[in-house]
Amino acid sequence: MTRAGLLRSGKSHRDENFPVASWLIHPRHRGLILAFYQFVRTADDIADHATLAAGEKLAQLDQLEADLDGRGSQNLEGVALRLALAARGMSARHAKDLLNAFRLDVTKLRYRDWDDLIGYCAYSAMPVGRFVLDVHGESEAVWPASDALCAALQIINHLQDCRADYRNLDRVYVPLDALANFLVTNYHVERSHSDKNEKHDKNDKHDRNERTPVSSNRT
Repeated sequence: MTRAGLLRSGKSHRDENFPVASWLIHPRHRGLILAFYQFVRTADDIADHATLAAGEKLAQLDQLEADLDGRGSQNLEGVALRLALAARGMSARHAKDLLNAFRLDVTKLRYRDWDDLIGYCAYSAMPVGRFVLDVHGESEAVWPASDALCAALQIINHLQDCRADYRNLDRVYVPLDALANFLVTNYHVERSHSDKNEKHDKNDKHDRNERTPVSSNRT
């Protein structure tokens, strides 16, 4: 099996549109956060690989989890995060939740409705905020606020990458009921700019996010 790191897109923490291990974070936390980032970026790149077969993607993600658990040592990203977490006495639960999200990226290409999408965000976005809070020793009482912020940022990213996700991976995160409600077709999704219907769709999501707190049954 090809080592997971060889399947990376080439993107590093300096290329993201969000800060990773910012200088605002105490130096004692940066090593662990960067190890977490490297693990997650590797898994994300595997799930988003344009030519890798679905079965191979899932096998690579399973191997990353085995390396994280100590059942393997094939991938440096998994081993490094395992050691970094152990040094702080922290669980790998958030990294494993993200692996479940990446497995969904491989096997689930459409989302039925808003609740279905938020269920995905419970694995793809919320664990990131929870991890950072745990690194800083914060109470789980602040998780709901973090969950809402992380889900919102995730969905903004979905809209930003909508065209590329559809063209390259046949993956659409915008819920099917919203697409149907605003008569958005594959043609609209593939266009390079947002038309009126897509703008209405974004406004509808914003309105619902304002009215209903983002929540998850998972704790």
